[in-house]
Amino acid sequence: MKKILLPAWLAAVLIFALALSVTVFAEQTTVPAAEEGRLQGDMDADGELTSGDARLILRAALSLEKVPASSLPYADVDRNSLTEASDARDTLRCALGLEAPAGRHTYEVEIGKEATCVSEGNLSYVCSVCGEAGSVTIPPLPHAYGAETVTPASCDKAGEAVRVCRDCGAKDSRTIRAKGHVWTSSGDTVSCSVCSAKARGFVTVGEDRFFCRNGVKEKSWCEIDGAFYFFDRSSGKQRAGCTVDGLKLTGDGRAVETPYSREKIRTFIKAKKILAEITDPSDSVEDKKYKAFMWVLRKPYRQYREVGVAMQSEGFEMLFANDIFDRGNGCCGSTSYAFAFLAVEAGCRAVYVNDD
Repeated sequence: MKKILLPAWLAAVLIFALALSVTVFAEQTTVPAAEEGRLQGDMDADGELTSGDARLILRAALSLEKVPASSLPYADVDRNSLTEASDARDTLRCALGLEAPAGRHTYEVEIGKEATCVSEGNLSYVCSVCGEAGSVTIPPLPHAYGAETVTPASCDKAGEAVRVCRDCGAKDSRTIRAKGHVWTSSGDTVSCSVCSAKARGFVTVGEDRFFCRNGVKEKSWCEIDGAFYFFDRSSGKQRAGCTVDGLKLTGDGRAVETPYSREKIRTFIKAKKILAEITDPSDSVEDKKYKAFMWVLRKPYRQYREVGVAMQSEGFEMLFANDIFDRGNGCCGSTSYAFAFLAVEAGCRAVYVNDD
């Protein structure tokens, strides 16, 4: 091979140029030491800030998940020695490109006190690259709950599911909602098909609504919590949005109240009570009507007012009937109207009073 001799000055220039090119190449391919660590907030050490990192920080702050001690310094994004929801928020903002990451570090960790499920711990750390040091409070660990012990719910009582932490004995419970009764109607009674409880108050069976006292359906007019309602005299089904005994019922079943309607309803209630006392539930309509007639017939005669004048006033039918119901005696008009109210309660659908 033929040697090529270069002047000394040219050889010196070439050597300098070669050295310079090697230096530039090294600067372009070597990552500075400070860039070799994890980004602040990078909990899973995958080199990126994601919503998953923010979620892990938040769960650690709320003591819902145990985080390795080596990762906790990276969770303290705002450098206040605590793992908080605000750190999760800042990490999420960085993941969304709304803020710049805080930087990269490689922390060496020393635990001062281990955390438990009832107390915090603490650790200190130092970055092996840049020397940054600090301390972090370790959030309490999540409870180590065992299997649930369940007290089942019944128709009218709530149940409960309880689990106990194996480490500290703390209890966590949840309420199991009561199932509710399954009401069934049979004759004049309503009971639960599951537990046989007797219905009380307003109950719904299918599309029908009843009001029961100790399982027995109320019928006819009733005063309930200061309002008047009507329940079919035969089936006990609540009536609503219609007219009964000449009185209007609203859509929710309440009677439209006036002085006249209140007095008429209260007179029907008196008649219902009297009829229940002098008849048997198994009596036919004819039997009930006969017993009501004989009951009225035995009342002593007494005239309290001029009949023709009294019948010019509104509500005269209650005025006369209540002579018998309240005073126990009355005139022919009194006995006639008292029997009329009793006959309606006995099941007669058309009742007329003839006065001469």
